[in-house]
Amino acid sequence: MGTGGGIIGNMANGEIINCNSTMDVNATAGGGGGIAGIANRSTVSNSTYSGTVGTEGSGFFNGGIVGFIGQDVDVINVSSSGLVQSNQGAGGIVGSLSNGSIIQNSTSSAIVNANTRAGGLVGTIQSSAIDSSFFSGIAEVTNSDAGGIVGYIAGNNLTSITNVENFGDVTGIDRIGGIVGWQFGLADISYARNSGNITGEGSLIGGIIGYFSGSSNNGFRKLVNEGDLQGSGVIGGIFGGFDNNIDLILIDSVFSSGSVETNSIAGGLIGNATGVRLTNSSSTASISTEGIAGGLLGSVSNSEVEICFFNGIVESTSSFTGGIAAISDESNISNSFARGFANGFSGGIVGEANETIIFQTYSTMEMEPPFENNIIFQGNNNEIINSYFSIIAITGENPGGSRYLFIEDMTYPYENDVYTGWDFNNIWRHDFTGEINDGLPYFRSAGDEGFFYVLIGVNRVAWGEASGEGYFDEGGEVTLTAEANEGYRFLYWEDTDGMIISEDENYQFSMPAENVILTAVFDEATPIREIEGMVFKIYPNPVTDQLYIHADQTIQDVRLYNSTGQLIHHFSVNNNTVSINTSEIPVGTYLLSIQSDDHWINESIQVIR
Repeated sequence: MGTGGGIIGNMANGEIINCNSTMDVNATAGGGGGIAGIANRSTVSNSTYSGTVGTEGSGFFNGGIVGFIGQDVDVINVSSSGLVQSNQGAGGIVGSLSNGSIIQNSTSSAIVNANTRAGGLVGTIQSSAIDSSFFSGIAEVTNSDAGGIVGYIAGNNLTSITNVENFGDVTGIDRIGGIVGWQFGLADISYARNSGNITGEGSLIGGIIGYFSGSSNNGFRKLVNEGDLQGSGVIGGIFGGFDNNIDLILIDSVFSSGSVETNSIAGGLIGNATGVRLTNSSSTASISTEGIAGGLLGSVSNSEVEICFFNGIVESTSSFTGGIAAISDESNISNSFARGFANGFSGGIVGEANETIIFQTYSTMEMEPPFENNIIFQGNNNEIINSYFSIIAITGENPGGSRYLFIEDMTYPYENDVYTGWDFNNIWRHDFTGEINDGLPYFRSAGDEGFFYVLIGVNRVAWGEASGEGYFDEGGEVTLTAEANEGYRFLYWEDTDGMIISEDENYQFSMPAENVILTAVFDEATPIREIEGMVFKIYPNPVTDQLYIHADQTIQDVRLYNSTGQLIHHFSVNNNTVSINTSEIPVGTYLLSIQSDDHWINESIQVIR
């Protein structure tokens, strides 16, 4: 038997609705389908097939519903089970889908087998679409190009694959993927998920796409892999290999959590990447190899990575590993972070880097030696800008260097100038509670409340506590609370310019359209004084940089004398509040004289550093 179908052999300008078939179709030459062998300019809908189509290793383009679709065919709300076989181009729904055709709201649980180009739904596709469909059977090839949805994408006109899911296992040798085996043509793929196990005895194994060497108009979005991957060559949680030598292609919002195991190049998202712009993406995979391994990318070149993170395990028995990439050439990595564990020749961000820029990125990877500067293990002509690491050595000593920090310095509230210049409104978020990312910065998401933030600190931790920091929308009500420890007292809230904002311990205000950074200033408990009818307080005392005087009467004159009686400062004022800059005054004890009305008040002041 040549081409054939369980209902009709060859259909043009036709319609098949509400048909079911269990007839075995022995299409030795190919073009065999459980419902129709060949179809053009037609519709197949609300139909099912359960049986065997084709002969193992024989013929071309056999499908569980239609074998070969030439052009303009709608396949809607169909399902198949059983067995589909061919030499090339076997699909659980269609063997070959072309030229303006679509598969929609359809499923297959078939076993799909071919020497090459086997797909859970479609063997080969070009210039067509698959939407809102899933596969739950087994797709396998004895050679190459197997995918949970499509085996092979061809053609220079756009193919669209969206809202698809693979639950089945996919096996073969080379170019094996959870959704697509090999994308050679033009296609946009979005909202695709794989939870099946993907196994290739060879190379280019991917949780979503085994190998990309084609083109894309709008890139790849919302791709998720939850299945485990195993191979012996290049392998990645989303793409096994990605080769693009033209403009950067966008890969946006992808995630992989399945394990990755190989003998060669491994990446939590991409095994080998050229010409990608990877953004808003992450992996929590466990990655194991005898070769190089990166938390997100095994090897990356001529690419950009931004707003991405890894939090998993990277292990190599003999080569480079990195929290983001094992090897990076002529690439930029920005606004990203790595956590988890790594061994091998490990870098907190990159194992080996050449002509790579790392910008506003951090790593807190736990590591086993050997390691050197743990932003990058080794490399040439790299630039590291405003990036930090706090490597926790499993054995041996922690590394040193100007960028090394203790983990407590990197968690909120931060020490020194860590994260200065980072965008904590549009990109990053402060983890105020330590419950989201253990106090480390994390990425803003669409569902986060509040855009502007309030940061608060205290002048001395031992003197008191302050609370109320967080994210707020413009006009939102903010309440800050300061509480002095025993033996100390709260004085005021101070901004970054040293201006006193409020003296209320419970300070309430409406959030402005900007970030607010305040310090709660405490002092040793000095009671309010009353002398000759004037109530006043002088603080802090001892003083380091700024001395404040508050009185219930108008102050006319303030003078400061040193221990020999020499006048060193004289202020003529007419206010209830006076501020004196003491930063340039030598350490020592001084006499402060304050005039109000016709009387003078004298107090001893100590300047310290």
